[in-house]
Amino acid sequence: MYQKKYKIFNKMITVTLSIVMLLSLAGCSTDENDKNNSTENGMNEAIESMVSKYEGFSELEENPVDIIISEDNTEQTDLSGKLDQETQNNNEPDDNIKPKSHPDSYYVTWLVPGEFTEFDDDRMSKINLKLEEDGYEFGIKLLRYYQSTKHDEEEDSYKQVYAYYSGNRRLETEDVSQVINNSGADIVYTGVRLEGSYIEDDMKAGIFVDLTEYIENGTYFKYLPQIQLDSMKYNGRIYAVSSLMLQDGGKIQLINRDMDQYNVDFASNPLNIFKYLSEDNKLYYGLDTLDFVELFGYSFDSIHGTVVDQNGKLINPFEDKRCVEWMREVNKAYKEDKLQFYYSDSCGFKLHMCGPGCVPEDPNAEYTLKIGMIKKPLGTTAILSTSEKKDEAFELMELFRKNPDYGNLLIYGYTVDGEGEKPKSAFNRKAVLGLDDGLLYAEPGTKTDMNHFMTIEERNKFYEENVVASPSLYIDFPTESYKLRSIIDNYLFFKNNILKKDNFEERFASLKKEYGEVYKRVKKLMS
Repeated sequence: MYQKKYKIFNKMITVTLSIVMLLSLAGCSTDENDKNNSTENGMNEAIESMVSKYEGFSELEENPVDIIISEDNTEQTDLSGKLDQETQNNNEPDDNIKPKSHPDSYYVTWLVPGEFTEFDDDRMSKINLKLEEDGYEFGIKLLRYYQSTKHDEEEDSYKQVYAYYSGNRRLETEDVSQVINNSGADIVYTGVRLEGSYIEDDMKAGIFVDLTEYIENGTYFKYLPQIQLDSMKYNGRIYAVSSLMLQDGGKIQLINRDMDQYNVDFASNPLNIFKYLSEDNKLYYGLDTLDFVELFGYSFDSIHGTVVDQNGKLINPFEDKRCVEWMREVNKAYKEDKLQFYYSDSCGFKLHMCGPGCVPEDPNAEYTLKIGMIKKPLGTTAILSTSEKKDEAFELMELFRKNPDYGNLLIYGYTVDGEGEKPKSAFNRKAVLGLDDGLLYAEPGTKTDMNHFMTIEERNKFYEENVVASPSLYIDFPTESYKLRSIIDNYLFFKNNILKKDNFEERFASLKKEYGEVYKRVKKLMS
């Protein structure tokens, strides 16, 4: 599962790649070659800038950005036999016909990060025209906020700042919650927040509408797999809907390319693998941070940084003898050139986390372990409590997901039967808007790491066969736990990975001390 550490890199990379974090919330493959691995990690470094939170805001004086958006239209097609039948009209809208003009109160407004969405006026006009033709009494306008990196000369550091409008004033803030709360939007993308401005705090403060009853009485979300709905809950209620791009159902697999030569008793004791390693028979290691604790019967919540046993009891992995021995063996094998932190198809062993698409299993898989779904509070979509069009907003959220014509118009600019150039990638738009099912194209370059569901039945069938619940799925961890995740990333992610360091023991002692202090506070809050 891709939760990784993100540091401020530069404005261009931050803008282009921060959405990759959302995919990291689902179980995805880490098998990369050396070049791809360094690229991915560079991307992930860039993303942390998006999620840092600082206090205060000030009026922005220069470089104004237009955040107003436009209108467009689409059509309806049923996603599933379970869903309400929609009037089907797959004729491409006439480009010469424009939607009517309406007052601002007619539109449902949707707040999104502008750099990631790139919606043109013509596309929005088509959507609004189609809404009119299909008899809806509302339209859609997108509101954009913009993020950039700002250098603090006094501290010689870089901070993530967000620009947005409040009335006619364009403001700048370092707190994405402030952008959301002051946007005046109906629907909002909640952002990826790991420090300071936590989405759980916004939920407790009543910033978002409780969508639980909306979903129960709706026509789309209630048909999602129950385990996926459970991943959206906070205190037993749903305040924000997870992106359908964030699929879970990953697996840890041990691949043995020479099964005739080696027969490792990995299931009874994963540490046995180290007996078989040599310079000619390396272990290609594709697990991130604390993924390895799953091998010992624990469950790692890579968003909150917590580890629990099968009964949901919080544990400290750095006090567990098997987990500590595993880390020492990995470090030793790496220093002896018996282990490499990337994937190879050559002979030897490959131990990796693969995404939900690694079905069927590799024929050389000697060991497979399903990884359970965890809560997914980040990168979600919510309706603001201040909205005066709550019903219309929820109807629109479901419409784009259950009706392929509307969804494809929004993502690609044309309906199911329409014509247009196939995009190289629409990942950012899909992730920010939370759309996936019923879209014309699977995401290029994702190979088997993500599934492409055309119907909600396909999604349910896959989840039933491949996805299990993590013991942490039903636990609401206190926001203090995010500090555990930050500590883990500081010691076990990419360049900071102490498993690659000569001074492993010294660094491990520091990790154990820092993690232990926060662990005690989290455990006390949960007791």
